[in-house]
Amino acid sequence: MYDYLDQSPTCLSSGSCFLLSAKRGWIMAAAQRHCPSLALAGWFSRMNLLEAVNDFSAVMQRFHRSGRQQMLVRDLTYPRITEFEAVMIAIWADVARQRSHQAGAVLELLLTEQQVPCTLAAMQRMAMAMRAIGLPPVGLEVACGQDAAGNNPG
Repeated sequence: MYDYLDQSPTCLSSGSCFLLSAKRGWIMAAAQRHCPSLALAGWFSRMNLLEAVNDFSAVMQRFHRSGRQQMLVRDLTYPRITEFEAVMIAIWADVARQRSHQAGAVLELLLTEQQVPCTLAAMQRMAMAMRAIGLPPVGLEVACGQDAAGNNPG
């Protein structure tokens, strides 16, 4: 989680950046009393992920209603990753890397016990759909301030 906190979203893999923007869009739609699934459907469709919008919305709804941590509302263009966003990115990265036990342990800290299995299953389906189109949500593309070889330029 700390790898992501206060980083720029531009450091994220394409899949994780997509999920961060979708999370922010979902929260903004819900705050404006719009249906988040409908608000995000066009965007998910353009990414060839329309079948995953309901799983994503179900995950977000569980955090919204049953979560033990408040979801901060940030504008889509907010230049930094917040604490809650960092936690979510880390969970998605664990799911994408098939570390479901680790992801489930973190989910147990954030959701009610009854919500964990269905939330984890929805996240797994979404991660599989994203992997199938070449957008696995694996977290950081490269460490911020480093090139692809891990060197700090300058």
